Amino acid sequence: KQPTAERAATPSDAAIPMCMFGGSETIGGSTGSRATSGSSSPCCAVGQVPAAPGGPAIEDSAEVARGRAWEKSDWGLFKRHVETVRRSDGDKSGTCRSLTYSCAGKEVTFLKPVDGAGTNLMHGDFARKLSPSEEAMTLYVLKHRRFFDRRRVLVLGAGLGLCGLTVAVCTEATCVHLTDGDPEVVGTLAASAQLNVDAVGETEMTVRQLFWSETGEQIPDHERYDVVIAADVVYLEEFHAALLGTASRSVRPGGFFLLIASKRNGSLDRFVTLARTTFTSTQVSDDYDADVTKAIGRSSKCFPIMVRLAIMEAGELPESVAKWCAETREKQQELQRREEKQRRREERQRSRQRKLNAAMAESRQTRLEEARRRAEEEAASAALAAASAPVAPESTKPRQPTLSHAELAGRSDWDLFARQCALSGGGDDENTYKEMTFDCDGKDITIKKPLTGDFFHGDFARKVSPSEEVLA
Repeated sequence: KQPTAERAATPSDAAIPMCMFGGSETIGGSTGSRATSGSSSPCCAVGQVPAAPGGPAIEDSAEVARGRAWEKSDWGLFKRHVETVRRSDGDKSGTCRSLTYSCAGKEVTFLKPVDGAGTNLMHGDFARKLSPSEEAMTLYVLKHRRFFDRRRVLVLGAGLGLCGLTVAVCTEATCVHLTDGDPEVVGTLAASAQLNVDAVGETEMTVRQLFWSETGEQIPDHERYDVVIAADVVYLEEFHAALLGTASRSVRPGGFFLLIASKRNGSLDRFVTLARTTFTSTQVSDDYDADVTKAIGRSSKCFPIMVRLAIMEAGELPESVAKWCAETREKQQELQRREEKQRRREERQRSRQRKLNAAMAESRQTRLEEARRRAEEEAASAALAAASAPVAPESTKPRQPTLSHAELAGRSDWDLFARQCALSGGGDDENTYKEMTFDCDGKDITIKKPLTGDFFHGDFARKVSPSEEVLA
């Protein structure tokens, strides 16, 4: 996430001058912004007086006459001016923000697509966002401009192009080649380069599409570059090997590859580990610039880290150092071989364990089936034995019902009458009855209660309910 949203102003009802530049049409300008207390950019706009703490930026009369207001950049390292423009490129058109950065007394302008042309990107919106690493790399270039003089410079994954355009405009580099693998990004880069062509001077500036590859044809020495730079291009780990392969083939012996990127959940650390197998010198620093530390904060997750990779020339190192580098590479290669051997050993162990687990499961299934078969055989044997055993005669003695507490006390079930009970029937062809004689106000009433047999509505009809006794 970017800390400060870009503030392109909405045109007012007053007439806005329409002008054409580089195939783009100005349709709106930015409003002024306030400077934050205690935060100042190392590169201020020409003719601008630093603002008082907490107060508005003070513009000189020339800037006010030109109708331009400057604001702080997204990450607080630069002053910039923002306009909304329409871009037309053949049959493609779209809306862009034209961002003009004040860089050590010079202006660098580039386009940031908002909609239409330049927004259908291969790897999401990363290539049209200005990361803190891009601003940090640009600031590093401005503070070390002489280091780029008379050097061949290659920009990998240029994105919006701020850093590469700054090298072309603000240094005396021999050539600056801006590259990216996304054709939409390359189209926007070409339009941005056209906006700065008058400020480049004698530096050769080109924009082209370049796909990274882990292996490829070796570049002739006279076509290789003294400096290769890239900002925030290692967030996708599947491209680490291809990036290192492209950079190592592009940089000449004695040159270096300068990368600034955020850690991004460990992706930068893994890139540096892989880079040590390709480059002879690897330097990692988070204390390369006090202004970057002050503006972004070293504790921030997006704080840009600088990585400097170099391939030394044979004559640059003393024999002892060169020998130490060779031994270090051999140790790293040996470590990689050991790790690969360990990985294969673990894979074999996992394979053996999977086979053992499968064998144990099969053995258990076999035992279960054997136990099931034995149980079925035993059940069949028991059934056969039961069928062949002589059948014992059933007892014909009638079941003697148990006596309730009421019968033992000579009372009815619900204790409303005196009652005497006796069994009757019970022959082979007769049902068994319980004869119950109730003492009803000095007269005896005898009823029979069947103890066996089926009834139409269950057992309710052969029970004396409390309602029956109450009604009697």
